[in-house]
Amino acid sequence: MTQPEIRRLRYDAESIFAAALRAVDPFPLVQDALEVRGRSLFVDLGQRRARVAREPVFLAGAGKAVERMAAGAAQVLPAARGLFLRPAVASVEGPARLAGSPVLEPLPPLPAGFPAEFRDAEHPVPGRGSFAGTAALLRSIATLPRDATVLFLLSGGASALLEAPAPGISRAQLQGFTRRMLRCGAPIDLLNAARVRLSAVKGGGLASVVAPRRLLTLAVSDVPTIGDDPRVIGSGPTLRPPGHLVRRDLLAEIEELPGMRRLSEALRSRLG
Repeated sequence: MTQPEIRRLRYDAESIFAAALRAVDPFPLVQDALEVRGRSLFVDLGQRRARVAREPVFLAGAGKAVERMAAGAAQVLPAARGLFLRPAVASVEGPARLAGSPVLEPLPPLPAGFPAEFRDAEHPVPGRGSFAGTAALLRSIATLPRDATVLFLLSGGASALLEAPAPGISRAQLQGFTRRMLRCGAPIDLLNAARVRLSAVKGGGLASVVAPRRLLTLAVSDVPTIGDDPRVIGSGPTLRPPGHLVRRDLLAEIEELPGMRRLSEALRSRLG
């Protein structure tokens, strides 16, 4: 194969890769899913179109794509308050933010005065930023009026970025368990199923905090192998988990993994 042929193949491969990324760019996808008409906000949820009052709407979100998702929402709702948890650059191997990708269009400046806050959090093991950012988000939601709508922007990585331990589980226990699962090579679906049991905000936990306010979710899926099930993206903070996960004996599966026999009683009681 000649050098010009190799260069042509490389150019074609890079063009295909760039086109694929642009096709799933969260910025235009979120922007196109939202429409303001008069005093109403219309949200395209795929199989249905929701209509809510334009105000008050609170924007929230977590995940590796949350900056581009938030930027898309800001173009339509420039006055909406919000709080987003994004991955801290130092906590992620490789490019941490899609905003820096050379194959995606640069993000336009956020609207002047856009009253949203971005907080850095850790991934794949939740850290101080994850816990503090989640606590701040929960406090913000608690102050919203009962007629408010929370629009949650969810993408992969939220399992670690958005975190609050379940009752009886400490932050250190949650962090230690996650590290051990990662080191032993646990399947990601098993790790995320365990995260649901050990968290106060996963598996619909965040939805419980939002209630009785209206909650709508726009998600970018990173789980194509299980049908892009929105209940498992980011461990499903806004939706209850599938029934088979609720009934699953996670403890038995976890104890079959190397080095996972010795778990605290608090962890065992949640995972069994």
